[in-house]
Amino acid sequence: MEKKGCTLAICSNRLESQLVELTDSIFPDINFKYVVGYEFGRSAKPDPEMINLILENESFDRDEILYVGDRCADIQTAA
Repeated sequence: MEKKGCTLAICSNRLESQLVELTDSIFPDINFKYVVGYEFGRSAKPDPEMINLILENESFDRDEILYVGDRCADIQTAA
């Protein structure tokens, strides 16, 4: 997807500091433009706050996002 020009991002309820380390170790060859996780004061999924943080910095709309998840909260976040 990256080679096709897609912006790659991860949004997780995991602590952001842990998420960055985990992402770097599991996906060392993938360039995620955004790795957004839970931080004190930030709403957790299914609240769309993390998605909105990314959208504030990009020029695409919500209907141009492919959201992949593995939890019920992901379905609610994507809605």
